Amino acid sequence: MTETRHRSDEHVDDLLPLYALDALDEIQSRRVREHLLVCIGCAGEYAVWAERAADLNTSAEPVPDSVRARLMDAVDRESGDQRGPRRWTRWAAAACIVMAAGAGGAVAWHVVTGHAQTVEQSADGAMRDVLAAPDMQKSTGTLGAGNVAAMYSPSQRATVVTVEDLPPTEQAMGYQVWISVDGRMKSAGVVPADDRSSVVMTDMGRPAGVSLSVEPMSGSPEPTSPMVVQVPMP
Repeated sequence: MTETRHRSDEHVDDLLPLYALDALDEIQSRRVREHLLVCIGCAGEYAVWAERAADLNTSAEPVPDSVRARLMDAVDRESGDQRGPRRWTRWAAAACIVMAAGAGGAVAWHVVTGHAQTVEQSADGAMRDVLAAPDMQKSTGTLGAGNVAAMYSPSQRATVVTVEDLPPTEQAMGYQVWISVDGRMKSAGVVPADDRSSVVMTDMGRPAGVSLSVEPMSGSPEPTSPMVVQVPMP
């Protein structure tokens, strides 16, 4: 058996978010560990991701194998691309996807203008499946002049939530999307005001409803303010 070796001075910034979440295999993890010993820049960046992972308390829920497979497939597809000065941002988005994994295996995909194309394509595929499903059910709500649409497909076991033109919030604040499933509120991500954004949560049962609360853009583990809009699902 031949083992692929990597130089320790090869930057691993594309793997740092997944390493912080313990979502890499042993070979990839060893590659990251060896590089962190010789690269101050990547070590500093990893410290940020490690703190973020701890803040979100992700250790209580393992990363689902299906999600890890999707992300690592994306890493493999990107491996031949030329590295740009801000390439790590696509894996910042990928990490946010994994970090949104909730109890019971539900996974939230967050798509906002400006995220990396690879991540958008993965999430867009799940969204298209929901929107095209013949059993898709839709509910809508309003907040000021803004609109909230929630769509669920039993066959796809996924919910898509789209928001548009929501009222402005204070700086560094946004609207966190909560989906009620089996009596629990699960976060599907935070969307900004004055923008059209979508989130999709997969691998989930039928939702009772979708709600939004105003939270820091970094997200909250549970709502810290009253719901500003609630959309019951049929």
